[in-house]
This record gives sequence, C-alpha cells and structure tokens, in this order.
Amino acid sequence: MEFYEHHFDEIFEMIQNDYRRLKDKSAEEAAAIISGTYERFDFKGKTIRQYPAYYFGCYMQGLVDLKYGKKKVFEAISDPPLFVRLYNSAAEEKYRFV
Repeated sequence: MEFYEHHFDEIFEMIQNDYRRLKDKSAEEAAAIISGTYERFDFKGKTIRQYPAYYFGCYMQGLVDLKYGKKKVFEAISDPPLFVRLYNSAAEEKYRFV
C-alpha cells in the first residue's frame, strides 16, 4: 500500500489516460488491456502484493460508498457510465475522469 500512496498521482494519471483511450473499445478489448497492466504482481519495476486494480478500485468504490451508500455502489458496478458519474461527483477535482 505504501508503494501506491507514494506513486498515487502518477498511477492515477496513467489510469485516467487509459480510461480515455479505452472509452471506445469493446469490453473484451478493454479487459485485455486492463489485465495486462493492472492485474499483475510486478508493476512499474516492483514486485507488489496487491494488484493496482485492487488498490484503486477500493479507493474509487470507497468514495462512492461514502457519498451515496452501498446500494449505489452495487448498482454502479454493473453500469460503468453511472459509476464514473458517481465517482466524479465524490472525488476531488484533480482525481476526476474527464
């Protein structure tokens, strides 16, 4: 977790860029790219214990939960555009998806 906290802004910028790049891809294409980058135990030259997707997923879902509650989190998991809207309204401006 310390690794992600130390590199939070850098990794989040990478996630934002990938979000923009993947918006027009199919779910299968996006999943292949995501799993190749964010579901690995070696990341940015370091062996890690938790996937980057786990850390940042907890962060993003946690913000939605705190602002809207558990019911909305589960509703939004199956509706990615809704999740992004809810997340963006809960996140600080510099950590929003555009």
